[in-house]
Formats: sequence, C-alpha cells, structure tokens
Amino acid sequence: MGVRRPEESVDIIKNYFFLLFLTHFYAEGIPGTIIDAYFAEVLVVSTEWQNSHDVILPNQTGILSPFDNFNALEETLKKIADNLSVIYEMKENCIKVVNRYSSSVIITQIKDILAIK
Repeated sequence: MGVRRPEESVDIIKNYFFLLFLTHFYAEGIPGTIIDAYFAEVLVVSTEWQNSHDVILPNQTGILSPFDNFNALEETLKKIADNLSVIYEMKENCIKVVNRYSSSVIITQIKDILAIK
C-alpha cells in the first residue's frame, strides 16, 4: 500500500491475515508497526532480532524465524500455510497484550518511575 500516514496504519493492517515483519537490522528497536498490528488484532511473523522477544511473544502473539536465514523463513511460512488455525488462535492473544502499549498504561508507568502523583 506504499507510504501511508501513521494514523491510517491500524485500519490498513486489520485487513490482513498477519503482518510479515522482515528486518535487516539485528539491533532493531521496538517497531511501532508491530504494536499497530496488535491494535489491529493481527499477529506478527518476523525474523528474530536482538529485541524481538521484548515485543513479540513467540507462538502467542507472533511467530519468529531465525534472523538472516531465508530457508528457515520459507519453512516457517510453509508451516503456517499448512496449519492456518494456529493463526486464528494467536490473533486472540494480540488483543490481550495490546493494553501494555496504551497511552494510559504508559503514562502511569512513567509517573510511577518518576514518582509523580
């Protein structure tokens, strides 16, 4: 869909079966695209990078494939195609974890860290 405005991302992602996130950067941070996918109730299939476990719960909110290994990624995608029901089961988990990233939760955490009342 090309380049879109950030406020459109959830509405666009929700129309897809899963989000394929293939990073070339092992030191990738926490991509907002993955959080947008959770808000859209769409799980993530991704290469496993340094911080991937901070945001993707393997086999709960996403499926991770070894970093920089095209053959492993191909096998992961074949397994998904052979067992699509696993995707539907994991989609429910995405909405359960999305609250971690809501603005009210984040603001509360920041206030707690800074001891602001």
